[in-house]
Amino acid sequence: MPINTRDLALETLLLMVAAALLFMGLAGLMFGIGAQYSVFAVTLVPDAAVATLLLGIGLLAALQHWLWLRRLSACLLMAMLLYTLVHNQWAGGRKAHG
Repeated sequence: MPINTRDLALETLLLMVAAALLFMGLAGLMFGIGAQYSVFAVTLVPDAAVATLLLGIGLLAALQHWLWLRRLSACLLMAMLLYTLVHNQWAGGRKAHG
């Protein structure tokens, strides 16, 4: 099957997006946890950083045809979604203390 330039460019773009998501998630976790009260603190909160990291892992797994990692990423994202919904419903839509 011949590879044309358009397919190669689209594949490269998706790999760049996956790399950007992975690095944003890792940077959000590293700097968000380590420098919480710094002037240079990252604005990505740790739970959003975990979601971004999982999205990057899932996209990379889909591009590389790694079925088990793609399913693991999807399951972890669904667990995070359910936790967030249950937690916000339990808190009554208010910001939880602590």
